[in-house]
Amino acid sequence: MRSRKFLSVLLSVLLLISTCIFIGLLMLRAGNAARIVRNTDIADILENTEIAYYMLNSLNGLPFNEKELSLSDVEKFIKTDAVSNEISGVVRNYTRALTRGDLDYYLSFDEILDIVRKLGPEVNDLFDHEMTEADNVHFAGVINDIMGFDGLSVGGIIEDLGIGTTISFLLFSPYLLIASGIICFAVMFALYCLHKERIANAFLSAGIAILASGIVYLLAGIILGYFPGLLPDPLYRYARFTGGFVSLVMIHAAVVSAVGLFFIMIFAIIRQNNINKRRI
Repeated sequence: MRSRKFLSVLLSVLLLISTCIFIGLLMLRAGNAARIVRNTDIADILENTEIAYYMLNSLNGLPFNEKELSLSDVEKFIKTDAVSNEISGVVRNYTRALTRGDLDYYLSFDEILDIVRKLGPEVNDLFDHEMTEADNVHFAGVINDIMGFDGLSVGGIIEDLGIGTTISFLLFSPYLLIASGIICFAVMFALYCLHKERIANAFLSAGIAILASGIVYLLAGIILGYFPGLLPDPLYRYARFTGGFVSLVMIHAAVVSAVGLFFIMIFAIIRQNNINKRRI
């Protein structure tokens, strides 16, 4: 009996850890970049910075621009579904280059021009001007100049972040995500086998572990969003840029916590049914 309880606790802890890893890797998927962009206070981050001054001067200096742009105009443009989805596509291209080992990859001018063409309606609204092909080429050149994509290679970004090529590959590799997901299901199946005679206990053990992982991310989101001073210095310096990521963390925390509570509810229902049967 004691060995069974010990094994149950061990499996629950393993499920907690594997679920935390799975959710963390899930949030790093390139497709989440669009959601992060839409929930980040871009204007607040850029306000009173050198890049904001240079960007607005460059955009307002374009010969085809027919209105005076502000940071709020730029933010509104970036947060449109079409633009944020294209940004997500750019992130996806970088992660794909990383997973195939192409550390020299960077967003080329031709790729930028192709994106500008796709965003015709949004760019027209931004400048209040019907863009021509020459205008698109000029705008793509300005974007490349502002962002400096020529110097933003995969290897260069990894070096700036200081996290190492191997760790970066593992974090964005789909294989690690799949493996962690398989481990989660394998541990839950092991809990089922361990408690097959009292299946309610399997739901309770799994539910507590999953709920705990949701609480872990809930606390992480609260610290990132409201108490950044508790973070170590390297992370604290970037805390003001994490608004969109905090939103993503909180959403995943809520979903995972709900799954954990659902499992616990199943345990309670089965347990109550068993009690009612005994009374009969």
